[in-house]
Amino acid sequence: MTDFIGPEPVLRMSIQTVRHDICQSSLQEQLRLWRNISGCRQAKLYLQGPDLGLTRFALRLSRNELRLIVGLITGHIALNKHLSVMKISTDPICPLCKEAEETAMHFLGQCAATMHLRLKLMGSAILTSEEIRQMTLCTLLNFAKLTKRFKFVWVAHWTYYGLSVGWRWPPGRKGKGHVRKLSTNSF
Repeated sequence: MTDFIGPEPVLRMSIQTVRHDICQSSLQEQLRLWRNISGCRQAKLYLQGPDLGLTRFALRLSRNELRLIVGLITGHIALNKHLSVMKISTDPICPLCKEAEETAMHFLGQCAATMHLRLKLMGSAILTSEEIRQMTLCTLLNFAKLTKRFKFVWVAHWTYYGLSVGWRWPPGRKGKGHVRKLSTNSF
């Protein structure tokens, strides 16, 4: 072993220790930013902060499954309340039960039309936001898939005005869907 030449005192640390300290510092900074951010109200109901287990779970999902679970967590999904906020739909009421606004919370925990499925899969017919938060994302994903509420088809075609992209309900399903016109200048 050679003598160290440089400023004193010398502190020898393994590479693993340095990596661990950097990771911990990064996680603490992410958690601080997550707690201090003013938005993301609905996502904060489900997510308490960075979670390596959830990251691993999400990386194993298909693109459509990931889109579905992120939409349910954030509320940015093709549910009538979100579509009416975006001015795509005029009616925020749930098309299944016709009793309340169709939010992610209503869909996952309170919709009367899916009570039987919720009871069978989640153990309770009605769930509070706290009970939903304690469910695994896999359970929430399976529930959403079994309801078949989010079966739609993406379409893209050229028109005289440019490219139109969006989604349409599959044949036999009620609803118009949403198509957004993109001009040729946006590419």
